[in-house]
Amino acid sequence: MPRRPAGRADLTPAVKAAQAIFDHSHDIICVVGVDGRFRQVNRHAERLWGYRPEEMIGRCYLDFIHPDDRDEGADIGRQVAAGIRIKPFVNRHLHTDGTATPVMWSSVRAGSGDEIISIGRDMREHMATEEKLRQAQKMEAIGRLTGGIAHDFNNLLTVVIGSTESLADDLAGRPDLQALARLALDAAERGAELVSRLLAFARTQPLAARTIDCDRFLHDLLPILQRTLGSAIQVEVKPSHGPLYCLADRTQLTSAVLNLCINARDAMRGAGRLTLSAARDGFIAADGPTYVAILVQDTGEGMSPQVRARALEPFFTTKPEGEGSGLGLSMVHGFATQSGGRLEIASEPGRGTQVRIVLPQVPEPEALATPTTEGPAAAPVRARHVLLVEDDDLLRGQVCRQLASLGYRVTAQRSGRDALDCLAEAPDVDLLMTDIVMPGGLNGRQVADEARRLYPGLPVVFTSGHTDEPAIRALRAEGAAGFLGKPYRRAELAQTLAQMFGDQLAGDQPTVAVFAG
Repeated sequence: MPRRPAGRADLTPAVKAAQAIFDHSHDIICVVGVDGRFRQVNRHAERLWGYRPEEMIGRCYLDFIHPDDRDEGADIGRQVAAGIRIKPFVNRHLHTDGTATPVMWSSVRAGSGDEIISIGRDMREHMATEEKLRQAQKMEAIGRLTGGIAHDFNNLLTVVIGSTESLADDLAGRPDLQALARLALDAAERGAELVSRLLAFARTQPLAARTIDCDRFLHDLLPILQRTLGSAIQVEVKPSHGPLYCLADRTQLTSAVLNLCINARDAMRGAGRLTLSAARDGFIAADGPTYVAILVQDTGEGMSPQVRARALEPFFTTKPEGEGSGLGLSMVHGFATQSGGRLEIASEPGRGTQVRIVLPQVPEPEALATPTTEGPAAAPVRARHVLLVEDDDLLRGQVCRQLASLGYRVTAQRSGRDALDCLAEAPDVDLLMTDIVMPGGLNGRQVADEARRLYPGLPVVFTSGHTDEPAIRALRAEGAAGFLGKPYRRAELAQTLAQMFGDQLAGDQPTVAVFAG
């Protein structure tokens, strides 16, 4: 870039344009002599280095490069000065405040003269975007792996829970052995809870979204929190300004808030103040939805910027080894995102942490009942024929036994193709119960579509240990299918089938035929 002639007003249009680009470019433009000293620097360079352009004239460019990058910078400078064409390169430059900024440079010697023209671009935003992309890809890969493992593990847990439940019932006359069976059942259900957390992190857990009164939800949670957190933690629930309702899975929301509160207790080292509240969220999406935020505020030690940047990473934890899985915030983040919302964290060292679970807002409560999954399961009014499609041999046998114990006649098939062949030959089938994810070319949804083509109105119950929420919403919207998330108890199975048939189990209230696994 030639120097601007002093005192001349008769610059040509081309020179004027070049000078305007030099002065107003958002990139850094420098003219450096072959001796490595700045001869001209544009205005944007002040943002990079903190010096005014005139303060840099005559100084060596190496003085502004990060010490760890200077040797490479000097070698590149020698190559450019020798007329060697080089590819764009990145090195770090120091601001007067000590911060280092990655800059991509393109440098070339200006013809046969003794000047080098360098154009630099601040790469911070670009690198941050790349890092977010890498993180998203990593989360997606881990989520897929986790979801696949969870699907297989849920199949095994369904067998274990079903068999142990039957064993406990059969040992009614042996209290000592029944206690062991109940212990095994409790352990299996804890395993199912862990898998549910993994699915929440992977954003593939089945959710049963319902309208929730936010103030009442937090008020009802208060006794549980006081028992869980201990007397040294002061828990306060602040009422909102007017009624607020959100759409979420109540069980998963409870788990998420409890998780945040336990994290807060640990951050406060067992003593402090915890405040829960609900408020309207200020963000409004382009399509018009409004949101509600559930806020959890603590007086703990807070997070450093480095910890806050990694807080949502799976398996990242600041707790000592053996005291934290690192799945807590990842699980809450997955639940919020899958529910159509988001998770926000505001924290500073020494000033505590505020976590906001942002969820879709609904204008008024909807009358939705809660599924009943406890208590003895009564047999249906009359025996009905259930066609069961399940590719897992152990699970297929276990579900057959459960259905038979409930009074149903069962025909079991391993694949979708075998099930359709059976259906064509057995028109007395009253209900199709099929796994969603199956090998062999036909998944459960395709089997159900073909079955309904043959027999319109045939009730269908889908089961799965791993499915995404959009698929569940689509099934619920159709109104002709139920869903059982694996693992499930016999009472849940009985209730779902009774609902599909329009039966009423003794002592039960009407429910919707969708259960969260």
